[in-house]
Amino acid sequence: MMAAMNLLKYTFAFLLALSVASPAAARGTPAAATTDTSQQWLTVLLSGRKVGHMRIEREFADDKVTTRQFMSFEMGRAGIGVVMTTLEEHEETPDGQPLAFSSLSTISGLQMRSEGRRIDGERFALKSGAVGAMRESEMTWPEGALLSWGIERQLRGMGTEPGTKVQVTAFNAMMGQAMQVETEVIGPSMVTLPSGTEELIETRETMNMPGGSVSSRSWMDAQWRMQRTIMEVMGDELELLACSQACAEAPNQPAEILTSSLVQVPEAIDDKLLGRPLTLVVESEVELSGWPGIDGQKITALGNGRYRIDTLSATADPMPGPGERDLARTDWLDYDTPSVKALLEEAVSEAGNAERMQILQDRVHRHINRKSLNIGYASAGDAARLREGDCTEHALLLAALGRSLGIPTRVVNGLAYAGEFEGNRSVFVPHAWVTAWTGERWQAFDAALPGPQLRIAMVADDGDPWRFYSGLEAIGRLRVASIRARDE
Repeated sequence: MMAAMNLLKYTFAFLLALSVASPAAARGTPAAATTDTSQQWLTVLLSGRKVGHMRIEREFADDKVTTRQFMSFEMGRAGIGVVMTTLEEHEETPDGQPLAFSSLSTISGLQMRSEGRRIDGERFALKSGAVGAMRESEMTWPEGALLSWGIERQLRGMGTEPGTKVQVTAFNAMMGQAMQVETEVIGPSMVTLPSGTEELIETRETMNMPGGSVSSRSWMDAQWRMQRTIMEVMGDELELLACSQACAEAPNQPAEILTSSLVQVPEAIDDKLLGRPLTLVVESEVELSGWPGIDGQKITALGNGRYRIDTLSATADPMPGPGERDLARTDWLDYDTPSVKALLEEAVSEAGNAERMQILQDRVHRHINRKSLNIGYASAGDAARLREGDCTEHALLLAALGRSLGIPTRVVNGLAYAGEFEGNRSVFVPHAWVTAWTGERWQAFDAALPGPQLRIAMVADDGDPWRFYSGLEAIGRLRVASIRARDE
């Protein structure tokens, strides 16, 4: 279920970034030597069901403006509840220059934190990683990047004339990078809110994120405070609505994400065919492009939203060879933690990359001995320590172990065929596995589902759940029209 979780995490990051680009703080700057605090509450709905809330606060105090954003999101996975929360804080000068930022994300009790503070000029001191095991580094502030108060100051001057556009460079503390956000004024619109019907200004936001762009529609009041935002995720509508604290903190009705993320197959696939070349014809509401050609995957556009997907093809879609990023230690692929290192105390063969990855795959499959959906998203170090999880934990731990031995690896998100899954028959299920560079090509390794499998790769990256969107937006918008075996 990693791909579905990642898409929701990415949506989570987008909503927080969007609230930065459309903040809800008090207007105007109080006089010096005073303290003033404003607060706004929003409820979060998925397909009309309340799944969480957001709280945005801003405090003006002397020579510093502090913005805090808290968001809580609850969902169900096969009847198991998963809670994600994020607390982000920005410190800026009264004229909008960034001073410091921090982000704390918690998923099923596992915490990841990042923080930065200006040293001098454009240099920032950073700390990031799992809480209790953070690493220190430095970064150069991205040119022109702003935090919430600086962005609001830019948006103030855009006015409400339909067609007006403003582009800002927003720094997302959770993702640790800057991105371009364009806001366009659509015009006045009557909108029904929990407090009643109001005339608001409709806007359209487009955020260029890693791997693609994400769009939303928002409605602002006369003070440019966000009152409503909607966007699509996995075929469902995700909505934020401004309301009272009591409304925002009302009990949730966790949405079951499996319902939207499963892809039905017209007829059952014989297990004997899973390791053979197959051709699928699929229909998609979104363009399918940039999917990695792992293990011979090839995608051909047929027109009118129809695509042919060939597996184990001799003419696979190209996938660039490895680079330094494919060997890097990251907050999620933390191969230097004691729990990961312990798995390498037993010698690994000095054979080629493929043979060593096969050994590691089997080792991870045995080590994670509690196969469950209870863990929302754990780093490799946490997965090794807890010895519990689903495909997420298997993939991150396997990728980290490979990198620790100098084998380039990437974490793959996509779909895997299941004859039966949680009472659903003949479906594709969001899944995660690993691709490793053998010296000649990228080859798949799957510690959660070893053996012949039918998999469709959508994204291959470093496993950071906040960094990729391209490809995963197709989840919930795909339909398999046909599947047939073929000879190569």
